[in-house]
Amino acid sequence: MLWILIIGYIASTLTVVAYIPQVIHTLKIKKADEFSLYFLLILFSGLLFFTIYGIGINSYPLMLESGISSFMTMPMIYYKVKGILKKDSGSK
Repeated sequence: MLWILIIGYIASTLTVVAYIPQVIHTLKIKKADEFSLYFLLILFSGLLFFTIYGIGINSYPLMLESGISSFMTMPMIYYKVKGILKKDSGSK
């Protein structure tokens, strides 16, 4: 059963590492225009539920990956909402 845990940690690591360049890009340009707000909110919600599920089944790889990924989604949501509010206030 150790091998399945190792696979879980590898999958978690790869998922988080794949996410990092997009988060860095968003933080650098301080925009998330290329993302749909619905996409980001649904993704964030799903990751939170996976975190809770991982806690419930005591799966450390799932808890780590979904917890870190949900945290990394927050700045993207922030910049998306900020862009929407800025666009709305600029059009008046």
